[in-house]
Amino acid sequence: MNDLKVHFETTGPEIWEDTQGNVDIFVMGIESGGTIYGIDPAESNVLNSGKPGPHEITGNGVGFKLDILDMDVMEEVLMVSSEESVNMARELALKEGLMTIHPRFRERYLSSVMYEDLRKEAQNMQPISVD
Repeated sequence: MNDLKVHFETTGPEIWEDTQGNVDIFVMGIESGGTIYGIDPAESNVLNSGKPGPHEITGNGVGFKLDILDMDVMEEVLMVSSEESVNMARELALKEGLMTIHPRFRERYLSSVMYEDLRKEAQNMQPISVD
């Protein structure tokens, strides 16, 4: 099932129900361009005629524009820095329980920079002795 069909049949209705039909804007990263607003890493902003480059936004900003991406249907491509993206993703995960809004496996993001502090904390944990 392609991403657009997944959003149409599952993600869209879920968001609509969860917000009681009060959705005023929806922003997510771009793949095929199935959304109206897009996000592109500020460090690799090719959709706004920038140059590809390294960034820390997992799953986005591949450094080229897909042939199937229809830029005419997009109202705007927003640039977001890796730092802004990681900070907001952490906040959404902690406060709202949202790891990512995407119909793919979320586990792939656990090794990203977003969870680096949690990994370090877990690695430094010492066993508790029960006497």
